[in-house]
Amino acid sequence: MKDEEIYGFWSRYLDERLADEVAELAEKFPDRRGLLVSWRKLYYYNSDFGDAVRDKASEAIPAGERALKEALQNCPVDLIAAVDRVHLQISDLGGSVRMADLRSYDVGSLIQVDVLVRVVSSVSPKLTKAWFECKRCGHKFAIDQPVTKFREPSGCPNESCDRKGPFVELEVERELSNFQVLTVQDLHDGLKTGEQPQEMDVYMVDDLTGQVFPGARVRLTGILRANPKVTSSGRSTIMSRHIEAVHIERLDPDLDDLDLSDEDVRIIRELSSRPSILDDIRDSVAPSVSGYPHLKEAIAIQLAGSPVELRPGNHQIRGDIHLLLVGDPGIAKSQHLLAASKLSPRGRFVSGGGASGPGLTAAATRDKEEGSWRLEAGALVLASGGLASIDELDKMRDDDRGSLHEAMEQQTTTISKAGINARLPTRCSILAAANPKHGRFDKYDSIPRQINLPPALLSRFDLIFVMSDDPNEEKDRELADFILSEEEGTFKPPIDPDLLTKYFIYSKSICPKLTDTAQKILADYYVEMRKGAKPGLIPVTPRQLEALKRLAKGSARLRLSVEVGEEDAKRAVRLMDFCLRQAGMDENGFLDVDKIFGDTTSKERATMKFVMDIIQRLSKKGSSTTREIVRHATAEDIREERVLKTLKRLKKEGEVAEQNGLWRLS
Repeated sequence: MKDEEIYGFWSRYLDERLADEVAELAEKFPDRRGLLVSWRKLYYYNSDFGDAVRDKASEAIPAGERALKEALQNCPVDLIAAVDRVHLQISDLGGSVRMADLRSYDVGSLIQVDVLVRVVSSVSPKLTKAWFECKRCGHKFAIDQPVTKFREPSGCPNESCDRKGPFVELEVERELSNFQVLTVQDLHDGLKTGEQPQEMDVYMVDDLTGQVFPGARVRLTGILRANPKVTSSGRSTIMSRHIEAVHIERLDPDLDDLDLSDEDVRIIRELSSRPSILDDIRDSVAPSVSGYPHLKEAIAIQLAGSPVELRPGNHQIRGDIHLLLVGDPGIAKSQHLLAASKLSPRGRFVSGGGASGPGLTAAATRDKEEGSWRLEAGALVLASGGLASIDELDKMRDDDRGSLHEAMEQQTTTISKAGINARLPTRCSILAAANPKHGRFDKYDSIPRQINLPPALLSRFDLIFVMSDDPNEEKDRELADFILSEEEGTFKPPIDPDLLTKYFIYSKSICPKLTDTAQKILADYYVEMRKGAKPGLIPVTPRQLEALKRLAKGSARLRLSVEVGEEDAKRAVRLMDFCLRQAGMDENGFLDVDKIFGDTTSKERATMKFVMDIIQRLSKKGSSTTREIVRHATAEDIREERVLKTLKRLKKEGEVAEQNGLWRLS
């Protein structure tokens, strides 16, 4: 189809099918410059015309924009500005392709891709048309400017002059548009094993600019372009590619990046009716690792998640569940993290030793070519809507780890740098692992003192699993048989990983509500735990009650149930109780939440107060020696070793001072 034929088709189509939309655009011009056109409707209007628009986009779209400009000028609406730039925003191309599958024959044609936005530049003015004046004859003329390089005049278009210069650019006559560059990559869902996601720059103009932020999942329609790479030795025959966008739309944050067919939904619903569905899901998490049923069950609930809860005053309570694995080296912590990140459609795996705060959240970086600042998304932003696995969390620097506080609880990350002020979503679950400082976990010492993590960060985890390598003949034999087995099917999960991923995706569309029975079970556990506590000890806090609610709702989602039943509440209580008794039990068999989330346990706090009272009493008599302090403390059944340890700590923290063998309060 020739260019004039395409122009004729566009003129008729705009007049016959889009007259009202053209009139609406005329009323809003120049604040709005784009007209939305469905390619599918173009194709139904005339299949040859639709094919030409898709396959010859470089010629067909400019012809359509010429026809649109003429239609606007003929519109009965009085335009408030001269019609200079208008755009056809073509959508609904029929099907999306992966950028990794684009080839040379796609250059110049219209393509549609579903991608993840990694980097967003600031919106800048771009020269679209430059005006020049010939210094010989005074003739003024315009040259349309491409995206990549400024185009100089080669000669004067005035036939009576026909000179090759000199020319001067008329800056007053310049025509500018809004311009923005995105760096996008293929979604992880369609990647093959070992394949890296393809990246490409996308050029946005006018109405399309400023619509998305890093981490967004979008459907882009645009023209694939290719330009020769320029090296130090000259122009290369290898071309670099980019996309000139004509339309962009946000994908649904939960489901659209992994489409579920009617057949998928049927299979998932059928799967959920199995009596053993929860056991099958649990056993399909990290099937190559033997044991750890409680942990695998918690990871399955984490992957299903809980819906966000909106409280009065527009206050949101997060629904994503955070888990921390703490324990001895070599007991499959990393394998659980890798398995979980692969089961999540938006899974990300990072190592704390090689990750920075901006690498986890977001960073403002400077563009090498233009020098402008742009936003680059980190792992948590890219994993928004999914799961981020962070191995060796304890190896991160303190200032880098600080960026996790906002990301975990408020589920946003704020960037204020180089004139960029933005808040990006980090709505993802975090599964992290940390190793003890001295190689082995001591169940009688507090967690913060062993893993180099601050209490404020630890308190943001819903469950903390302690994984210790304790000799046990029965379990050791079972593990040895499992690892050494060469029998076919030993590591085969009950549910195929791809199907399980779809199951988790579908489960996120369920919004279960607490039944009265479930609410009573959770409330009774919370009240009973606090009621039976020893004075000075706090076994659970309201934060654990919020976690119980999330776990119960996640359990209901695994069953694809809209109600949180009795079994869901009991499962949440069982997991919470298991973790608290693993990590929060003191040497006397009492639960103390401060042993998990605090730097000082309740018992240590009581001992510190008691020793300080002794020092205060004895210092008045001038007999506050170490020997006398120990004598008074041991009379109250406090061991000498603990007294000396407490004195050392109080002195280090500046609470007491020692001078000439006597102790006093600071």
